[in-house]
Amino acid sequence: MDTNVKTVVRRISDTTWAFEQGMVRCFYIVGEDRAVLLDTGVAEENLFQLMMPLADLALMVINTHGDGDHTANNKLFPTVYTHPAEEARLGEVPYLVKHVQDGQVIDLGGVQLEVLHTPGHTPGSICLLDRANKTLYAGDSVSHGPVFLFGEGRDPEAYGQTLRKLQSLAAEGVFDTVCCCHGDCPVGVEVIDELLAALEGALNGSIEGVPANLGFGPAEGLKTYRYGSSGIYMAL
Repeated sequence: MDTNVKTVVRRISDTTWAFEQGMVRCFYIVGEDRAVLLDTGVAEENLFQLMMPLADLALMVINTHGDGDHTANNKLFPTVYTHPAEEARLGEVPYLVKHVQDGQVIDLGGVQLEVLHTPGHTPGSICLLDRANKTLYAGDSVSHGPVFLFGEGRDPEAYGQTLRKLQSLAAEGVFDTVCCCHGDCPVGVEVIDELLAALEGALNGSIEGVPANLGFGPAEGLKTYRYGSSGIYMAL
């Protein structure tokens, strides 16, 4: 955990603030009655001090997935929600883990968030969909990336199914804005088409990968596959 990262608060919409911590962000989404903190960041931070001046409401803390750059401050809270397929990735924790399920609607009072199970990046990755405001809170499932599809728990086939599911919802006009935990935010739905093209190109050989440079740890055999402004990391 990096304790030197400065947290910057940025308003995204009438109902949402982003807590930016360098390479990653989490979201504070508020309704009239309660709020959701979606992920808890990569660096130690007193998130209570950030949230209370914005909206002091009953709080539900949800992890989009269990990677450490999204869960650094989970220990501040008595209860954290995640998808059941993701609980094992959290390991032994000093808080109660409860579950959210695909299709579940979380009513904040004037704001409703629908849970979408979006496996691929991890087995229990989720997005939250605000249909009224046509906004998808995408975790690591959608961003310009490159999205990590290497290492334990990553599943390119499942990720392709997730992207097609999201692509269909976007084509129906269910959402037109994507709030990502990495990179640019917000972005348009074209990023989903780009990620799917990058994935399919990597798998069928039509896109040539280039050696990846993550800036940390070994990357032997790891390549970046890009399409448009988006990409994925894979080791084929």
